[in-house]
Amino acid sequence: MARTGDSIKQMSSKVEKTEQALRREERALNEGKPLAMWKEPEQVKVFRAADYVENGRLKEQPARPSTPMMSVAS
Repeated sequence: MARTGDSIKQMSSKVEKTEQALRREERALNEGKPLAMWKEPEQVKVFRAADYVENGRLKEQPARPSTPMMSVAS
């Protein structure tokens, strides 16, 4: 459920940013200012399986500092 809440927050944030951009553009048009029609695309990290797989096996991912390490008694 927490994941859904985070997803909703992200979506509402994107909607709010889009609305702000539209209001800015509308003000610029009303004031007769030119608009920048094409912006650089947002840099997004692309998932690549090669980043996680090596020789047909999952690569060992480094532990995040906030992740507690557990020891297993053998």
